[in-house]
Amino acid sequence: MKKSFTVGTDGKSVVDFLSENLETVSVGNIRKQLKQREVRINGERTCENGILNAGDKVEIFIPSFMENVPDIRIVYSDENIAVADKPVMCGTETTLTEFMRSKFPSAKPVHRLDMNTTGLVIFALNDSAYTELLRVFKERTIGKYYSALVWGKFEREKDVLTAYLKKDSERAVCSVSATPKNGYDKIITEYETEEVFANYSRLKVKLVTGKTHQIRAHLAFAGHPILGDNKYGSNEINRLFPYRFQQLRAVSVKFPAMTGKLGYLGGKEISL
Repeated sequence: MKKSFTVGTDGKSVVDFLSENLETVSVGNIRKQLKQREVRINGERTCENGILNAGDKVEIFIPSFMENVPDIRIVYSDENIAVADKPVMCGTETTLTEFMRSKFPSAKPVHRLDMNTTGLVIFALNDSAYTELLRVFKERTIGKYYSALVWGKFEREKDVLTAYLKKDSERAVCSVSATPKNGYDKIITEYETEEVFANYSRLKVKLVTGKTHQIRAHLAFAGHPILGDNKYGSNEINRLFPYRFQQLRAVSVKFPAMTGKLGYLGGKEISL
């Protein structure tokens, strides 16, 4: 599909102008079309991200499959950090970061969520913020809370689960053991039951350690897989529910005592 626009004011780059006028196309796809000379300025094909003048006519060919920017909401921002609500099927380090950099050019994610897990992702907007945020994530002092729909009901209303996890990078799957084993890392997951239904429950989950697929693998190992989880869940159980993706959502982050220019964030909680 070809789309045409007329520039109203001087000074914007081709990519910035098109990203403002093409809300359903990612910045990356605009750059791709520019690189492939699918953009015309005043009738001439170009691959340069030059500066436009008022009155310029800009045309771009956009294949239908490229009109795919998901609905991303910025939950919080200040001069040092920004927090986004990541939708399903949105890569943290690809589409989400690309979107955030269209709003905050220096944005850099300090953690990630699985492709099909939704919710809060924190971005640093400068180097000192990035360093300080990495510190609290590494020290596991930042509070990370999730909402999960799981099969069945835990015997205890709330508990702290401990196990051991090993990541198989080739198969992109994790194994869990109740006892220590060579190559397995200790994992700790806290949960509290918020609501119980006929055959499933809603949990509030606190991620104490932060290993790949920890919540999904740990809850499945405990006998209560997340609904819609096609990797760690049960196909038989999943067929009973309408969910296409795992029902896991990062709903809240709570900052510990912070240093430097992020001191004001100490004790602050950001929630959906």
